[in-house]
Amino acid sequence: MSYHFLEVSSPNALLKVRDKQIYLNLNDLGERRLPIEDTAAVIITSFNCSIHHSFFASSGRMNMPVLITCENYKPQSVLLPAIRATDTSLLRSDWSYDEKLKSILWQKTISAKIENQAEMLKVWGASPEEVAKVRGCSNMGPFHAREARAAKLYWSFWGKNLPKGFARKRRSGGLNSMLNYAYAVLVSVITQRLLAAGLDPVRGFGHRFRERTCALTYDIMET
Repeated sequence: MSYHFLEVSSPNALLKVRDKQIYLNLNDLGERRLPIEDTAAVIITSFNCSIHHSFFASSGRMNMPVLITCENYKPQSVLLPAIRATDTSLLRSDWSYDEKLKSILWQKTISAKIENQAEMLKVWGASPEEVAKVRGCSNMGPFHAREARAAKLYWSFWGKNLPKGFARKRRSGGLNSMLNYAYAVLVSVITQRLLAAGLDPVRGFGHRFRERTCALTYDIMET
């Protein structure tokens, strides 16, 4: 069963396949290997790695996608086996959400988001009352208002721990720059995983599609 996602990030790594094993030579760190049949996808983020033809041929034979990122680690291209040209059931189902299913998926996403917000407050030392108030938003009032109510409580807690005068602005420095960087990393990682799993990150169920955006990525990030 294929279940490993292999990321190649080491500079000057050498990737090849021999005897149904993926061999990854990491120079000073030695050689690693992984059965190709246990590998669901390979994500290449290294800019200096070398890849043998044996790897590409074997990945195609095993129906294993290979994802290549660009300078900011966002997906640049996906190499798919030719056999997948007629195997589009997952992609078709991805594009066939009806409005009822989209609503159900979005409700489950928001419920999970609120629960995770409550758990995060608990980890960061919020009082039991504060945690309970956030968690209680899952079943309080109209569904569309639950997310906003929970977010207000969640961020009011964080507001007490932020520097005085802090404002969330896209192009400000300091803490804003760190938050923007973390957000960009999260977008990149989730988009990589969605593509490697055979899903189209452009098609979401909660966020609307806009040019050069990945709606499904933002949906998954909500949780």
